[in-house]
Amino acid sequence: MKHPKISIITPSFNQGEFIKDTIESIRAQNYPNIEHIVVDGGSTDSTLDVLKSYSDLDWTSEPDNGQTDALNKGFAKATGEIVTWLNSDDWYAENVLHTVAQEMQGYDIVMGTCQITDRNGNPDYIVPNVERNWFDLLKYWVPYSIPTQPSIFFRREILDQAALGQDYYLDQDLNFCMDYDLWMRLWLRSKIKRVPQLFSYYRMYEDNKTSQMQSAEPEMSRIFRRNSYRSALIENSLSFVIPCKKIDLDLESTLGSIFVQSNTDYEVLLVDYADNKQDSKSIKNFVLEAHTSGQTPLRYVKAQDKNVTAAMSSGVHAACSLYQAFLTPGLIVNPEFCLQVCNSFSEDKAALIVPQGVMTSVAESLKAENGSLNLEGLLFAPFQGISIAIRKIALQDMGLLSEGYTLSAFMMRELFTRACHKGWGIVLDCEARVEGAVSVDALEQEQVVFQNYTLAQLVTDCSGDLVFDPFTVERVKHGMGLLFDEELIKKSQELLQRAPKGWYKLDYNDLDVLKDISKSHSSFAPVWFYLSRKLQQEGANEESNAHWKEYEKTHALEAQ
Repeated sequence: MKHPKISIITPSFNQGEFIKDTIESIRAQNYPNIEHIVVDGGSTDSTLDVLKSYSDLDWTSEPDNGQTDALNKGFAKATGEIVTWLNSDDWYAENVLHTVAQEMQGYDIVMGTCQITDRNGNPDYIVPNVERNWFDLLKYWVPYSIPTQPSIFFRREILDQAALGQDYYLDQDLNFCMDYDLWMRLWLRSKIKRVPQLFSYYRMYEDNKTSQMQSAEPEMSRIFRRNSYRSALIENSLSFVIPCKKIDLDLESTLGSIFVQSNTDYEVLLVDYADNKQDSKSIKNFVLEAHTSGQTPLRYVKAQDKNVTAAMSSGVHAACSLYQAFLTPGLIVNPEFCLQVCNSFSEDKAALIVPQGVMTSVAESLKAENGSLNLEGLLFAPFQGISIAIRKIALQDMGLLSEGYTLSAFMMRELFTRACHKGWGIVLDCEARVEGAVSVDALEQEQVVFQNYTLAQLVTDCSGDLVFDPFTVERVKHGMGLLFDEELIKKSQELLQRAPKGWYKLDYNDLDVLKDISKSHSSFAPVWFYLSRKLQQEGANEESNAHWKEYEKTHALEAQ
């Protein structure tokens, strides 16, 4: 087996009580190619006596600007193919470096389990450091989203790629969370291997920095925002995304309420999903004329398909902002809407903002008595309209909006459910308001017809994450994800067997599509509902009535 050089940096300051344990744990590895560099900040306790007792140890001691400065000096000096750091009060388990060298083949980062101990080294609890993606890492408010540092090793090559400058690897403006900031940069460019082996022991006690995590929150928020900004081309704080089919008084009234916003750091995207070329041309010309007259916040976007969900998706992809607010023509926003929505997003974990007005009943149905989120409301409450604001980085975490969705109600409920399941928050008490008449008949009808399948799909998808995604399991353990009863999961999977694949992406206005589904999936109740309605519109009442009876029969069976 090859033995690539492993460089271990130990930043040190007045840790004479523990540093011998740190050094000895490295020497006990019996690994033939170690470079151990101790960078001491001018300790005044017994640390220097300990360091001097090792004649072959590479160490320096001089005043520095703290732990981050010491680590940058150590990384600049290190020559190993694999690098890491081990603080002067932590220590390694046995045979860790051999494992790291072996498991690093084909990977950029190797991560093991970490044992948290008290000051005296007595075991407290285990942090398994399970696999996670970049978005899991970003959400610092989720317990254990940030992996414990002593059990992480990485290639020098990716450290250099992620460097902030010459010999500048860790952000020296950060006192507590320089590792979190580094992980955010490394995770983007790394292939990561998780090993279920104990790698390190991590002391947590009153005097060390790790115990001062409340002081670290402002730094974590700063890193979160820094990386959220990197995730999108940011030109404005808020994008108003307005799916529209034509230019009419409803659209003009909506735009009129936007153009008097007190906060002007916004853009307006008119997303064209018109049914014909003439209306599409009029939307494009309207935007061009607005630019000529000086109303530059307006932008034209062509939807990928002729339905509102495709229009919303196209708008999100085109938006150049941190947050998006969805509106339908005819809705009016209050003059402080932009300011109030952006203020609500000042809470980092907020993914969705539910404004007052047309969405008040939705907000109320989602509130539990203690003010928390009502899970039953999340799954069953009727959604009225699509007037919400959303954080773009959260949408990216959830998988953005599928341009193939044809069912608005399913899409809305999935957004709310996935946000909760991914550990994001929903703001139900924002002061921003959206007023106006909302046509909810089609939306309510859709919710009734597809309610059972919507619930079954969401239960199945969220439960599937628990099988395939280890960090989802960690989130759920700490109450930041959805956990469903096994019987409900089983019934949901059985119900979905009645439905055609991708049932939420099918065109239920296409008679040929409906006829094909009725032949291949005759126990799928929604197809009979839409066939009945379509035939009734065409005057085929007798055939429509027969299909309606079939709908009632199959829908009753689904409810069981």
